[in-house]
Amino acid sequence: MLDEDGPPRSRRQLLWTPIGVLAVGKVLSTVAVWTINIAGAILVFELTGSAVMVGMVSVAQFTPQLLLAPWSGARADRSDRFAQVVAGTAILWLGSLLLTAWGALSGFEDGRDALVVIAAAGLVGTGFAVNGPATSALLPALVRRSELADALSLSTLPIVVARSIGPAFGAGLYLAFGPTITFGFAAALHLCFLVVLSQLRRRVVLAPRATSDTAGRRLLAGLDYLRSSPRTALLIAGVAVIGVGADPITTLTPPLAAELGADPGFVGTLASVFGIGAAVGFVVLSRARLSFGITRLGSIGLAMMGVGTGMAALAPSPEVAVSGVLLGGAGMTFALNAFTTLIQADVPDVLRGRVMALWSVAFLGTRPVSALTTGWVTDTLGVRPAMSLSAAVILAGAWATRGPRLEARDVAATTTPDELAPDLGEGT
Repeated sequence: MLDEDGPPRSRRQLLWTPIGVLAVGKVLSTVAVWTINIAGAILVFELTGSAVMVGMVSVAQFTPQLLLAPWSGARADRSDRFAQVVAGTAILWLGSLLLTAWGALSGFEDGRDALVVIAAAGLVGTGFAVNGPATSALLPALVRRSELADALSLSTLPIVVARSIGPAFGAGLYLAFGPTITFGFAAALHLCFLVVLSQLRRRVVLAPRATSDTAGRRLLAGLDYLRSSPRTALLIAGVAVIGVGADPITTLTPPLAAELGADPGFVGTLASVFGIGAAVGFVVLSRARLSFGITRLGSIGLAMMGVGTGMAALAPSPEVAVSGVLLGGAGMTFALNAFTTLIQADVPDVLRGRVMALWSVAFLGTRPVSALTTGWVTDTLGVRPAMSLSAAVILAGAWATRGPRLEARDVAATTTPDELAPDLGEGT
């Protein structure tokens, strides 16, 4: 983390620093991932007519988070984090490049070509597993401690933008130009991010990190840390609940649209509205931190997600469903920023990569389990009971992570909420 020389910079000022440039570059890469997700799903369904095969695209993408993230986090604590971010982004680029080359040379003609899409999704998931923990561990080194909350809110910008425009953009590009050009555009966006990273690498000088301790070298040291830090463990659990709460927007919106008598385009509308809600939360995030405090904002955000999901589950009309999804998107931004900020502030730098790998497992690795569970409930009982179940899980998470449970200092924590609040409550 940078020295505390000078007053903290506002979020707008941070946009022109390395942390802002990194966030903008990550927007390009994340929009590319959403483009591949949507276009790949449409293509696989057209090639196979199978919803199971479409589901395999998500399984291929998220499984690497469970398998590789712990190793990736340990490596981020032992080696050059910037180089690891570049390596992971290069793997993302290779996934989109594979699809582009296959479409240009062989075309997408039958069910066998769907296996190529699934394989490329696996490469994309591998890239995320490699660069995700390293990116998260790198962020605190680029800003002053008093700027951490605003820097982390900028780091959620890719999620917000991708959720807002990614689904509609990917589908529109696919319908207008076909799969090959769509995948080629995604590859170009990943390549742009690689260029951004190469320029940042020349500008940023990072302080050396001490990694000589035995515990710091062990792969499972992050789990050891969670056992000694109940607050951090609870925060990671809160991130897992956010992942569970975000999944219905992808998995359950097609049957929800049918239940409400809406046309298929309503699925894209709900996905984009969730992103718009997340963007609104981003705009008012600093004021919300000041009003509620960082240790209470996470449970408030989860409560908003739970209420919003419940509104969608019980919605008598598409308009009510849209209102609920909008509320849930704003809640996701609040909860994700609050939990992630507290985790980053508490975790020692020597363990940050491994703990943030567990963050990735919690946020993304829960998606396949959530999708399979709610999908089964939908097929068995209907989409409204499935969404109601998701809402109940989210609200239970909001109760479990309420402010008083996060305000006691852990033995392993490096800071207290009282010390944290003045620094992390500022920003514009």
